[in-house]
Amino acid sequence: MALFERKLLFISFVGMLFFGSIDSLRSIMTPLIQKDLQLNYFELSGAFSLGSFGYLVGSFLEGIVIDKKGLKAAMRGYKRSNK
Repeated sequence: MALFERKLLFISFVGMLFFGSIDSLRSIMTPLIQKDLQLNYFELSGAFSLGSFGYLVGSFLEGIVIDKKGLKAAMRGYKRSNK
């Protein structure tokens, strides 16, 4: 396994661990957020649904970038050249 592949695997693992931790905290923090911001269940579910929808849209767009520019370009950050 090449060094780039190992780095990519490590970054992917840490990213999934981070997102999983954040998602797990949602259930613990929900009553506190609801009480503090005085939200009803409809408003709270809408906020959580928008977060999931944003993740879906971001993943879809990143897939398009990977298909067009390649994985290495997506990991480095896509930069337009003026050629």
